[in-house]
Amino acid sequence: MKTRVLVLAFSHLSRDPRIFRQLKFLSLDPKFEVTAAGFDAPLVAVHQFVSLPVFRSKSILEKALFATQLQILPAQTVYWRNPVVQAAMRALKDQVYDLIIANDIETLPLALALAGPKTKVILDAHEYTPKQFDGEWTFRTFWQPYWEALCREFLPKVDGMMTVCNGIAKAYAHAYEVDPIVVTNAPFSAECQPRPTDPNRINLVHHGLAKRARALENMIELMRHLDGRFTLDLILVPDHKDYEAELRHLARDLPQVHFKPPVPMPEISTMLNAHYDLGLCLFPSGSANYNFILPNKFFEFVQGNLGVITWSSPEIVAMLQDAPCGVIVPWDVSSAAAHLRALTGPQVDGLKQASHLAAQVWNAEQNRDKVMTLIDQVMGKGG
Repeated sequence: MKTRVLVLAFSHLSRDPRIFRQLKFLSLDPKFEVTAAGFDAPLVAVHQFVSLPVFRSKSILEKALFATQLQILPAQTVYWRNPVVQAAMRALKDQVYDLIIANDIETLPLALALAGPKTKVILDAHEYTPKQFDGEWTFRTFWQPYWEALCREFLPKVDGMMTVCNGIAKAYAHAYEVDPIVVTNAPFSAECQPRPTDPNRINLVHHGLAKRARALENMIELMRHLDGRFTLDLILVPDHKDYEAELRHLARDLPQVHFKPPVPMPEISTMLNAHYDLGLCLFPSGSANYNFILPNKFFEFVQGNLGVITWSSPEIVAMLQDAPCGVIVPWDVSSAAAHLRALTGPQVDGLKQASHLAAQVWNAEQNRDKVMTLIDQVMGKGG
């Protein structure tokens, strides 16, 4: 009899790389019967897909009322008033699962409520949710106490847990006495070869969400300090169109800056390999989220055999100590640009070769073994 698994996420499954890999891991093993629940259908074939509704953004008045609820109501009351949670409960409550993989803290209370007496629950805590945006006063005032309350109540009840990097694993262990394993955001092996660098044309790239908190305008400003050898392509997911429009306006006088459409998720690394030399991982500081950041794009750059340009993001710096595939540049844009201008073609080729070697270790195939071992251990609990 197959093991019935629910992979639960409040996200768009078609473009969520971490969910894609979870489903791929499970689909490769015939003993699992997989149901996926999220905002749209995944790219991986599953036994069943359950569509969860995406609700419209709140008005200013609704946001004010919700902020008041966060202040005066118990966290669990606020949680169960969430229309996404309520809709997911209605859609899934009549199903029986042997294992539920809850993605992010926001799905964990629901997963535990859906679990039967013998159901096991694994949490994939993608980020350190209690302090994810603690650089913002609104988050610290309204959201941080909410997430901390949910973590205190529900983290002790999981049968297994994973997260994306060592820093987050240690933070959860320290605050909530849990023991997550680390499963990085590395994609599947792209099996690329380093592309020789043209020293007269060095192509930079950044891809991902156009979120204001990521301060992508810094990368546009960087280009004002670089010479004509350098180009920059911004490949942005069009979820924040107002901010993207601002970025396009900022770059209107920079012919070396281009905006390109995103490609399907499984093709990202090979696309990067075909067109680019250096990937930009320049994220603003000021929050715990930054200190823990080790994003999909870092590993996609590595799988594409690109060199990585980064500010001193602690988790990325730790990775570069193991594989010298990147350059850590100073915080101010003009000094960062000076480091880039000093790079020669052979130096860029050296970064690419280091990425090529790291890609053989930092990949989803290696992570699959960790995930499947965790599942085996969890399913062995209690017979």
